[in-house]
Amino acid sequence: MKLGLAFLLLGCGNPSRSPVDVVRLLAEAAREGDSERIFRLLGPETRARLTEDAHLATVQAGQRTLKPSDLLAAGWTPPRYESESFRVAQQTGDRAVVLVTGRHGEQDRIELVREGDRWLVELPK
Repeated sequence: MKLGLAFLLLGCGNPSRSPVDVVRLLAEAAREGDSERIFRLLGPETRARLTEDAHLATVQAGQRTLKPSDLLAAGWTPPRYESESFRVAQQTGDRAVVLVTGRHGEQDRIELVREGDRWLVELPK
């Protein structure tokens, strides 16, 4: 599972946060290596994938019970680039895309879903 974008989020779940705010929080948590905060900002599909993968890893390894957040590699390596700007590139209903741009033109598209009154990040498979 590719979780490179997990290097981007923090999370307190404040319902007033916009998609851009959530992506900025993801970036902060990733810089701090806080996988628990990152996990709280992930969308339902990503959380389900991580939960299933953690269960399978626990069954296969048998030595230790893994939490889904243990599978996030936040803080293990430096970020690919320093984020300079964040903007909503698209928002339709309960889905949004935030474009993150670095100072040298690097870009990532971060997909978000609204779950209740919160925006959450869905990582690519």
